[in-house]
Amino acid sequence: MYASDGDEWKLRHEAYAPSLSHVSTLVSNLNLTADLLKQLSSLAESAKPVDLHRLLTLFALDAVSQFVFGYNLGAVSGSEEGKRLYDSLETLAASQAGQGIYTVPDARKVTADELEVAKKSW
Repeated sequence: MYASDGDEWKLRHEAYAPSLSHVSTLVSNLNLTADLLKQLSSLAESAKPVDLHRLLTLFALDAVSQFVFGYNLGAVSGSEEGKRLYDSLETLAASQAGQGIYTVPDARKVTADELEVAKKSW
């Protein structure tokens, strides 16, 4: 697109412009990444083990809430709302892993009370 001009530029611009309109979304992704890097830096300084599964799941929840709903969940930064959502999703996933044809033998056993709390949080 950049190496053309006139009608050729116009044609390419019309073809590529819709995909380039998402640049502002990418910029907001930098804020999410900055939150993740800040959290990783803090965890590295503490020299404690890091639960990467949890941290990256929280990052994914932040990304989805930001890009799909335009809402800053702040899960990576430790928001209570993010913690509740993560805990509920983990409970529901563990519950499903322990059922059905493809049962995971070492799946965490979920109590009926835990499941009820997780369902109510939605």
